[in-house]
Amino acid sequence: MVGAGPSDVEIASELRDFITSDGLKYYGDILKHAQVKVLEASSIALAPFDPSLQKAAIESLNRRVTINGDDEMKLTELLLEKKVKEVKQDVICLADGSEIPYGLSIWAAGNGPWPVTLNAIAALGEDEQVRVVYFFKKCN
Repeated sequence: MVGAGPSDVEIASELRDFITSDGLKYYGDILKHAQVKVLEASSIALAPFDPSLQKAAIESLNRRVTINGDDEMKLTELLLEKKVKEVKQDVICLADGSEIPYGLSIWAAGNGPWPVTLNAIAALGEDEQVRVVYFFKKCN
C-alpha cells in the first residue's frame, strides 16, 4: 500500500482480517508467506484523524499474528517516512535508495482535488471561495 490515509489503512486492515480468518480456510498454505506493508512518506498515519486514532491504527497494523500455528509474524506493517520514488514491475524504489519487492501494489496516496476544480475555485472571487471551501468541509 502506498499511502497511509484512510483508504490505505482500511484496505490493509481488511486484507489482514481476510488473511487471518476466511483466507486461511482456502489459502492456508500460502498465506503464511503474505505480507502487507503500508508505506507513508510523512511521519504520521491517518493525518486527518485525532492522534489517539492514529496511535491505535499504528498499533493494530504493527501487531504480530500467528498463521497456521507457525511462529508469530508481522502480517501488516506500517513504514513511516518512506517516500516512494518509483514503482517498477516487481519492486518499489524508495527515495532513500532502498527497494521493497512486491507482488501487488495499491496506490492511494496523494489524493486531492483535480486541477480543473482548483482552477475553478481560483477563478471565483474571495467571497465565493469561502463558500466553496465551507461546502466541501460540510460534505466531508
